[in-house]
Amino acid sequence: MKLNIYKISHPIIKLLKNIELNNEQNMSIYENNYKYIGLFLIYEVFRKYIKTKQVYIKNIKKTDKLYLVTPKIKYYILTDLSITYSMILDIQMILPNIKIIHNNHLVKNKINIKDKIHLNKKNDDNIKFFLLEKTINNDKILKSIKYLNEEINISLDHINIITINCNHEIINKIGNIYPTLRIYTTQIIYNYNR
Repeated sequence: MKLNIYKISHPIIKLLKNIELNNEQNMSIYENNYKYIGLFLIYEVFRKYIKTKQVYIKNIKKTDKLYLVTPKIKYYILTDLSITYSMILDIQMILPNIKIIHNNHLVKNKINIKDKIHLNKKNDDNIKFFLLEKTINNDKILKSIKYLNEEINISLDHINIITINCNHEIINKIGNIYPTLRIYTTQIIYNYNR
């Protein structure tokens, strides 16, 4: 297995995971923590991918310097909004050129997804896809990867998986089928109850 797994261990994420573990009974704290864990996780992942450029605006008395996201690169987050809505609530406000696509049962919505993804084969290097899941514990993610790779012809180099928790058995399956993918997570769950 050659899979690239990045375990994000930002100190704030660690603290929020501790609070989450101690407050599973209080659902509002539990959900609120997922919101912030997801936000910090996405922040850490996008630090590597977001490219900015400086723009200078000359005024009469001074020059202002602004930073803008490079418009040539298109970013897509494919996620089931019914599950991850709280995690990505503020992302679009912070990074307006990220397109968030609802992929509930991605395989059933093929035409809808294809219409929302505007691809130009010449600019394939300027497109980044992020499959965002709260928890990966079944084969649903494999269908999404297969769809993007085989039906929309997205190179595996441009597909990334972001998840708070992922099951080690699913990681093994992904690694056997798509060994060059990158997975960003905060926790790998091992099931020893067999």
